[in-house]
Amino acid sequence: MLSRTHFGYDCDMTPSQFAVACGASQQWVRSAARALGWSLAYTAHEARHAGLVRQLQGDLQVPLEVADRLASEALHNAAEHQVTVGEESTARVTVDVRRYLSDFTVRLARASAETDSGARVRRNGEPAGAVARASSYGWDIGLLRASLASTPAERVRRLDQNMEFVRALRTRNGAGQISTD
Repeated sequence: MLSRTHFGYDCDMTPSQFAVACGASQQWVRSAARALGWSLAYTAHEARHAGLVRQLQGDLQVPLEVADRLASEALHNAAEHQVTVGEESTARVTVDVRRYLSDFTVRLARASAETDSGARVRRNGEPAGAVARASSYGWDIGLLRASLASTPAERVRRLDQNMEFVRALRTRNGAGQISTD
């Protein structure tokens, strides 16, 4: 489970959360770790590296070892906006490190809210977070969970539909006011 410092690089994750943060399947993580000799502690720092390895391997169709070396080189120079790696070979690759780190942060946030059971839990097994507290208080959080399960595009589409509905109500009422009758 993620520790209290979810967005720091010193947190522990479950294998499922680690795979989400990497943007890969758990099988890919296990296979890559075995092939590259990684001894994973399932930290966000390792997920950041493994995620870039997976992306470089997939996008460039290069061997895992080459992707690992390129990822190490790019993340070593992460303070720069774009990093050119692999200059000693016949091809060069420019990695937009800030964009990758932004994507990684989104995946890490998603991983922090996700476990195998679908609900965050503390190490002692108790529910964690505001949603769990609201649920234990007796609030119905089904609509919230359904909304969070939909994609951002689906949520935007639903918002657009709601805006059209409100516009139609205002037009029908003529004065631009929504009737509460």
